[in-house]
Amino acid sequence: MADGLIVQLEEFKDYLGNDVKKSGGEKDSLLTDAILSAEDMVRGQCSDNFDQRAYTDEYHSGTDRPHLWARHLPVAISPLPVVTENGAALVVAAGYSSSANVVFEPTRGVFSRMAGGAKTTWLIGENNVNFSYTGGYLLGLAPRDLRLLVKFVAALVWQESDRNQYAVKRRSGQQGSTEFWDDIPPLYKAIVQRYAVPIHGE
Repeated sequence: MADGLIVQLEEFKDYLGNDVKKSGGEKDSLLTDAILSAEDMVRGQCSDNFDQRAYTDEYHSGTDRPHLWARHLPVAISPLPVVTENGAALVVAAGYSSSANVVFEPTRGVFSRMAGGAKTTWLIGENNVNFSYTGGYLLGLAPRDLRLLVKFVAALVWQESDRNQYAVKRRSGQQGSTEFWDDIPPLYKAIVQRYAVPIHGE
């Protein structure tokens, strides 16, 4: 049974402690099912894919402000994102460049409109800016807080699997969303909030 894409099996076994550290075979398969179920639930609640892949035709509306934000973080440096504004291709760079039309911060996913090495503003329009880029986390490289959230949810799924005697059923990301997410501790609510909506600020 494969590991999860956010949390690895051995990492989850360490989180659960001595009762499962030396497990194998069928129990490892059930533990992996718990991880995958938790990842589905977290993705559904956070409205994000997290796994690194290519995103094309992500449209944004220009707002006469300097910054726009990619929806899937982090943004990979290679290959460089492709950005168009009103159909015209723009020169993109990671970090500062005096010759780029757009510079972006990979971790935050901020795309800043530039002219002559200084910030300018995106042209006003409805869905007139298009991003194509590679976003998300490589296998096993998701941030610690996101991995902690998945492990917490996976442990709850594991505990609810009738004392681990029966197969854990994969849950959709939306199942029990209101009651379940309302009842989790504040620490985990804060992590959910962090990944649910990108922080768009100047």
